Amino acid sequence: MATTIDFLRVATDVHYAASLTPEELASVAGAPEWLQMVAEQRELVAGALQTHASLTPGYAQIAPPVVAPEVLNGPYSIVGQKVPRVHGLGVVTGLGQYTEHMTMPGTLYTRTLRSPHPHARVKSVDVSKAEQFPGVHAVLYRGNLPAVYQDVKLGSGPPDRGLFDEEVFEVGAPVAVVAADSEHIADEAIRLIEVQYEILPAAMDFLEAMKATAPHQFDTKLDGLVRRWCAVIQTPRATCRSTSSRASLSSNTWPSS
Repeated sequence: MATTIDFLRVATDVHYAASLTPEELASVAGAPEWLQMVAEQRELVAGALQTHASLTPGYAQIAPPVVAPEVLNGPYSIVGQKVPRVHGLGVVTGLGQYTEHMTMPGTLYTRTLRSPHPHARVKSVDVSKAEQFPGVHAVLYRGNLPAVYQDVKLGSGPPDRGLFDEEVFEVGAPVAVVAADSEHIADEAIRLIEVQYEILPAAMDFLEAMKATAPHQFDTKLDGLVRRWCAVIQTPRATCRSTSSRASLSSNTWPSS
């Protein structure tokens, strides 16, 4: 008949704990109730742990099961055997059907028309010729962008930049996208899109953009477009950085004065 062990008495009654066999003490050390007492009531069990080290969780070492030598030494059908690299032929010949080589039925290819100006307003976009080009399935631009995508932002601001903005603040800002049956068709269709830009003043130099006279390209509380701060280091020079959401400048040649 199994003996019921009183965990509270083990913790508080030294004589009761001493009456337990090593096997019973080991079972106490691994019992969930005892582990909870050790974790939450350390002061209560401190005396028992000091007197009976075997009550410490993890004190008892369980010997690993004995594995027969023939199991350890094989022979094995996989471990220690040469496995043929069946994919090697597909890799070196390009015949392997890997995801980058696969074309799913109905696949369309896209090309993006981007602004060549650092700051401009898109006055008009004529996509009629591109839409009529054979193999073109769709042309997206500001005039037909679905409402669900009109508030999608590209990167952080200021200024906020979205898909096909009316006012663009950088070279490469997207103006239109073509989806076609092939990359070549998309390339040709992009060239058929006619865009009229109103060129606006642009800050092309950080030092000029720091000046209060710099034209504001977007709403900002700064005198200029970027803020400058200088930290004097162990030389007559200082490190100056321009901080804004659009750019940063680091120079160790800025005079400390």
